[in-house]
Amino acid sequence: MSCSLSIESYLTCLIHAAKYPTLSTCGLLIGILDQYDPSKTIITDVLPVSHNAPIGPIFDFAADMVC
Repeated sequence: MSCSLSIESYLTCLIHAAKYPTLSTCGLLIGILDQYDPSKTIITDVLPVSHNAPIGPIFDFAADMVC
């Protein structure tokens, strides 16, 4: 399985990392399957969720907000 990252998603990650250079970031990758190659995922958006260690309820809440 392969994936590609849209320019907007890449820039979101890059800008967020530049804004908070000393912190790690956990987040969600949102994407779709390529209609011509179902083994390829195209990441269309990224959502920074937390700067702390990943905790299940935080990600559950973030996923519920996206869906």
